[in-house]
Amino acid sequence: MSDKTFIFGDDCKVKEMGNNTFDIYSVVEEATSEGVKLVVAFDLGGAYLSKANHPDKYLVAEKIVYDFAVEQARELVRLKIEATGKILSGFEKELEGLEKDKSKLESDITDYEKKIAESKTAIDVNLGNQANKKTEIVGIQAALVELEVLLNSIK
Repeated sequence: MSDKTFIFGDDCKVKEMGNNTFDIYSVVEEATSEGVKLVVAFDLGGAYLSKANHPDKYLVAEKIVYDFAVEQARELVRLKIEATGKILSGFEKELEGLEKDKSKLESDITDYEKKIAESKTAIDVNLGNQANKKTEIVGIQAALVELEVLLNSIK
């Protein structure tokens, strides 16, 4: 049974501590600058584990608590690695999108530069066509003046 601050282990058995079962009571205290504090008591069924009365069992229990603390610290780091990995993955996807956008923009610039060059060439051709057309207009206007003179000369 456990909640966020209290952990209870009922009828636990560890070979190194003997054949009898025991209960474990533990409390997780508020976080400090160094982390959280875990207070643990082992009820051996009539007596609580103490270094003075149960030196061999105490060393085993100390190792159990130490191993538990190490595993919890590792799990916390694993969770941070997982969360950081997700953040990294998101950033990498964003970077990939930005790189794709840049490539598209560069392609657009190339296309626009090509269209600008084509338009400049088309303007040059257009100016030549305008000059030719003006020449043709001047020629037709001259022919029209001659025809009007001819018309007026007919009497």
